[in-house]
Amino acid sequence: MDLSPPNNVAAICLLVGLTFIYIILMFLFRYLDNHDIKFLSSIPLCGQDGPFSYEITIKTGMGWTAGTTANVGIRLYGKDDKSGSRHLSHDNKPFQRGKIDMFQIATQESLGEVTRIKIWHDNTGLDPAWFLSRVILKDLQSKKRYYFLVDDWLHISPYDVNSSVEKEIYAAKDDELCLFSEVFKAQKEYLKADSHLWTSIITRPTRSRFTRVMRLTVAWTCLLVFILLTMIWFQLDYSIPTSQIYSFWFDASDVVTGTVASILVFPLAILLSFLFKQSKSSNSYIWPSRPPTGIVVPMEVEIPIHTDSGIRMKKTGSGDSGTIHDESTSGLRRGSKFTHNSSLTVEGIDLVTV
Repeated sequence: MDLSPPNNVAAICLLVGLTFIYIILMFLFRYLDNHDIKFLSSIPLCGQDGPFSYEITIKTGMGWTAGTTANVGIRLYGKDDKSGSRHLSHDNKPFQRGKIDMFQIATQESLGEVTRIKIWHDNTGLDPAWFLSRVILKDLQSKKRYYFLVDDWLHISPYDVNSSVEKEIYAAKDDELCLFSEVFKAQKEYLKADSHLWTSIITRPTRSRFTRVMRLTVAWTCLLVFILLTMIWFQLDYSIPTSQIYSFWFDASDVVTGTVASILVFPLAILLSFLFKQSKSSNSYIWPSRPPTGIVVPMEVEIPIHTDSGIRMKKTGSGDSGTIHDESTSGLRRGSKFTHNSSLTVEGIDLVTV
């Protein structure tokens, strides 16, 4: 086997090019990892604080157009009370494709056992259509979790008379969660987003300890080892190809070589992935790094300007903390879902629609 550089110019250029590409991608994904870490240490508190807190986890679908540019709102209904309408938002572009977003809301009274939720968006932005996969609600007092299975679009379509930008979903029962179809669907999404060696570099869950740089390193190492094995086989057993597909010549030995090299690389990928997942990062993804309270996120709500609706505004209480209500009427813009006897608090002002 001749390994002298003059006789292996193509192989050397290939390795140098792959190394250069790896370095560029490493800096890019390192930046994205740091960007994710910036928003992982806390969960935004949407709306006013209160003694009873609830953690909301929202999973957006994996389709290429599943994310939304619209503003999203939610309302919780319990056996004892309801939460009122809350605008869910944070600074890290929520509700993007395949993303898992977490929020906190608080109430003055306990909701009791949560039976249903209503979730909607205001149909704004360049791409407002949203494929919502599921919502998980955790009562931070009782530690009980409620699962709401959606797997549907929230959008307005001229071809579907039943399309809507809001949905009311009831909490799933235990037997629903154990259905084969639901388990299979959840596992399929997980495997697509987190387990595939190459695609998970892009679709990795934000809160995974296995970072993009780690995944890129494993994938690139396996690629280089695969190339090395096929080069060695090529030097040991070279034969003129006998078959052709379009302009590509190949032989049965080429198929065998690729298969054997893939089998040999597979254990290496598993080993490196395991070692990276067990490693300790200086930037912790673990929940104890989260502050005891959430961050208050201002609720960006447009005051309606059209007429023929029923928003009343009058002031009750005293001082700056009083609540203002006005008897003048104005209309909600198309797509707004802060309606149906909802109550929405914005910086001390309580808007009550009728």
